[in-house]
Amino acid sequence: MPMDRKTALVKLQKFCAYQERCEFEILAKLGEWELNAKDIARVMSQLKEENFFSNTRFAEVFAGGKFRMKCWGRLKIADELRKRHINEKDITFALQQISPEDYREALKQLLVKKAAELHEEDDFTRNGKLATYAMSHGYETGLVWETIKMLKVS
Repeated sequence: MPMDRKTALVKLQKFCAYQERCEFEILAKLGEWELNAKDIARVMSQLKEENFFSNTRFAEVFAGGKFRMKCWGRLKIADELRKRHINEKDITFALQQISPEDYREALKQLLVKKAAELHEEDDFTRNGKLATYAMSHGYETGLVWETIKMLKVS
């Protein structure tokens, strides 16, 4: 059953106040509630006007959180932001907020932790597994191999 505009607005204000949201997530929620196009436009306009959401702010919070909490690399963060229809300018800005020193240190810690879990005798295989693991977390190939060589985790 379709929801009325005022109820949807109140629910979305709470939805946005709970944690940072992007336009794509809000539109998805509105789609679930079967509002007509005119009401959707009015609700989105009011939410935007009242600063309940900002794709730029969302991208910055999302990137910082995924980097700190899940040790995601730039490539994975950018890919996830693109899935949420965040523009490249906002993605670039969000990724620039991650300091290069912190980024390298996070990759280093990720590799050290994974290396301790591996029981490979062969250095080639071990380093290959480490590289695959780090790249699956969204770290850049060149940086991964540079860090593996620097750590000499073999």
